[in-house]
Amino acid sequence: MCIRDRDIQRMSRSGKLAALTVVMKKHPDSLFPVEGSAEFKANEAAKIAAEEIELFRGSVRELAGLFPVNVNTICTAALAAGDSVGFDTKAVLIADSRLDEMVIDVLAEGPPTATGGRGMRVRSIRENPSKRGEVTGQATLMSFFSSLRQLCENPPRGNGIHLC
Repeated sequence: MCIRDRDIQRMSRSGKLAALTVVMKKHPDSLFPVEGSAEFKANEAAKIAAEEIELFRGSVRELAGLFPVNVNTICTAALAAGDSVGFDTKAVLIADSRLDEMVIDVLAEGPPTATGGRGMRVRSIRENPSKRGEVTGQATLMSFFSSLRQLCENPPRGNGIHLC
């Protein structure tokens, strides 16, 4: 099962989303942190490392200000989760100079069971081939155009955020 923005929104609106974590992995040449930040310096170091370098771990609220060009996918997930975790969605950003793709790993977690055990979990991993230096890959572009087409064919009804 693949989790999408509409699934996250439905879980959030129905009280079934207790936590959301989005991990993004990209080649450091495709990441554009704010210059002068610690994340900028770590990303520069990641360009010569042959391993994963974690640049950020925290809330989407914090991440968006540090990587404003790179985190539209993560921010969309946070918007979809607006009735529950919202921009307090957990975000992890990893630079890896060995990558020739962009990887998005989304984990949506439901509330604990009645006995206190771990609730339902849904994970989706998207691997999107991309060239170094590109902010996004072809699959993301096609998804965007598909959403625009769907919006034109089925205009939103009422106020609020409408994900398609």
